Amino acid sequence: MSTRKFEEFLSIQRLSPGGLHLETNDFTVAIDPHSDGQALSGSNLTIKHWGACENISVDAVLITHTRRDHYDVEVIRRILKPSGFVVCSTESIPVIRDDGFEARGLDVYDQLALGPFNVTALPAVDGLGEPRLSFFIELDAIRMIHCGETLWHGYWYKWATDYGPLTVTFVPIGGALVNIPGVSATEVPVVMTPSQAAAAADILCAQLVIPTHYGRTEASEGLKDQGNALEAFEHEAQRRNLNYRVLALGEEIELDRAPPTAD
Repeated sequence: MSTRKFEEFLSIQRLSPGGLHLETNDFTVAIDPHSDGQALSGSNLTIKHWGACENISVDAVLITHTRRDHYDVEVIRRILKPSGFVVCSTESIPVIRDDGFEARGLDVYDQLALGPFNVTALPAVDGLGEPRLSFFIELDAIRMIHCGETLWHGYWYKWATDYGPLTVTFVPIGGALVNIPGVSATEVPVVMTPSQAAAAADILCAQLVIPTHYGRTEASEGLKDQGNALEAFEHEAQRRNLNYRVLALGEEIELDRAPPTAD
């Protein structure tokens, strides 16, 4: 059997509760990069990828929404290449440009080529009524959906038909509650609960499900995750016979970009 080559893999690394780092040999993308749990070294965010500890330097940043726990301006300034740009919802373009970045706005179901990646903006539902996206990302045989930090919605069924079969689905599980001064606390989650996230992943029928958006013990931007979110998700995922993997902050996995061959 021949040895697989570097360019035939995709590296995926979890940066923060909702953030990801996607790297090929010729293009690098960050999704909602944030400094939670990561060390800022010199000018960039330092992580371990492809087996070596290096500074992140990305060609593009995808932003699901512009609240500061996902849109970390300082981190983006440190990791974005001079020729890089930020991909966001069309409604978020003024915010991104005011912060000095080149913005490429997408409406739902718009597509954009990012190096070897093909990205489609998907709808998401924000618990606070703000603009928000999910992303469908293709790289050769790899097909992924990053759901962002969304409430439950009915698009899962459409996506399963339109974009399946999926390789990986990233689903938010925190069931976060919001505390806004001057507004009555409803105790109604503004992000999918663990059981809802598992149900969404079940509908999407991904080969691998990776939970995101959990573990915030202190309120961030007024949001606080359920304390037992990961345990509850794992219980429901096992009940539904989902193939899932929990990625710790900074943990990396590699996916084969091409279908298996007989060589």
